[in-house]
Amino acid sequence: MRRKLSDKDTKCQPPSEAIFVAKRGRPTKAQAAAIEKTILSVARGKFLEFGYASTSMEAVAAEAGVSKGTLYARYPAKSDLFRAIVSDRIEQWTGDAAWKERERGRPVLTDGIGAYLMEYGVAYLAALDEPEVAAFDRLIRLEAARFPELAAEFREQGLLVEVKFLASQIVQSAEFEGWPVRDPEGVAEAFTAALLGWAREEAVRGDEARDGVYARYVGRLVALFVGGRAAW
Repeated sequence: MRRKLSDKDTKCQPPSEAIFVAKRGRPTKAQAAAIEKTILSVARGKFLEFGYASTSMEAVAAEAGVSKGTLYARYPAKSDLFRAIVSDRIEQWTGDAAWKERERGRPVLTDGIGAYLMEYGVAYLAALDEPEVAAFDRLIRLEAARFPELAAEFREQGLLVEVKFLASQIVQSAEFEGWPVRDPEGVAEAFTAALLGWAREEAVRGDEARDGVYARYVGRLVALFVGGRAAW
């Protein structure tokens, strides 16, 4: 079932220990890192909940518990803060993707490419349905004209990473089963784009991802792709 963003998903959680900075002197490295983490967490929640235009630097500073001077010293403009948030999440997801890739890296050749695409497609749709991922996808698309470089990086670190991984699995399966594949990355990109487009359409319609919905859609998609394998 598609979950809505909760306070836990969007808002900064209270730090386990209060950040104490002496009135005189500079904060320690640990304190500075904690301040930075809090600012990014609060700002991320604000941008995801209210959007770019409706999020003010003053509101971020107030909720983060820092002065406006402290915030502006780190991020002179709201656009700088937005870029920092997107870069931070991409870095986090890249690390997560590396872990998932190791988990997904088990041999799939004995089951055939159809069975693998089915398993992969359902897992991919579930990942896209994660509240933060879905919210960032909407936000980046809304702000793509203002921040084209972030939109490009978001695509490169998201869709294109998946395309390259899936293409490698297609090549392995083709070699094992003995069928030709001329353009594995083209096939992988078409397959993942079909998954992404469906997920975005479901989000626009507001439909809940009920049990079995992923499997039914992916099953139809896999049947089309495997049935047209001569065109690969």
